[in-house]
Amino acid sequence: MYSLSTKIITYLEKRGHLFDEDKEVITYGLFFLIFNTYCFALSVMVGAFFGLVIESIVFFFSFLFIKKYAGGYHASKEWACVIISSLGIILSIFIIHFSRINTLMYKFIFAFSVIQSIVICALSPLEAQDRPINKTDAKKYRKNSLIRTTITFMAAVVLHYSECYVLAAPIIAALIFEGLLIVGGYIQKRIRLHRINAVL
Repeated sequence: MYSLSTKIITYLEKRGHLFDEDKEVITYGLFFLIFNTYCFALSVMVGAFFGLVIESIVFFFSFLFIKKYAGGYHASKEWACVIISSLGIILSIFIIHFSRINTLMYKFIFAFSVIQSIVICALSPLEAQDRPINKTDAKKYRKNSLIRTTITFMAAVVLHYSECYVLAAPIIAALIFEGLLIVGGYIQKRIRLHRINAVL
């Protein structure tokens, strides 16, 4: 996906539509556009298989809404990122499907989403190793992450007690998926810092 982004940007550069100083930023942005388009298509296709098209769309955009400022685990290889994201989406939609037919499962994921929401608020933001953020941006990201996570969680709670499970379940699944990515990202960061300290 990144190679495709590079080819498109190189083509546009040759055509004189962008300058060298814009190349890296636009390439990275285009990569995320292509990657998110893939994830959205996968989410809808898996959702359609289970008869959960609306739920899969709600899940995808809820997840993007939380992740934008929270961050999470970042794979060092593109193929690993694609695999982890794909498995996470498939598993999340399977959980949504299973919770729809199993009341106990739904109660469990609702309770688990409470824990995961706290985890996201406590540990975010978690930036990519190759794209660190400064202290000023970190405060901004943390504030926005707290606001978005709180809004998402409160929406899930309201929908839950309104018995609108069609919308509540995918939002809950999004909170759980992002929470797991945050935990993975935190462990990844601690391991990286441990290795740096060991060398020093």
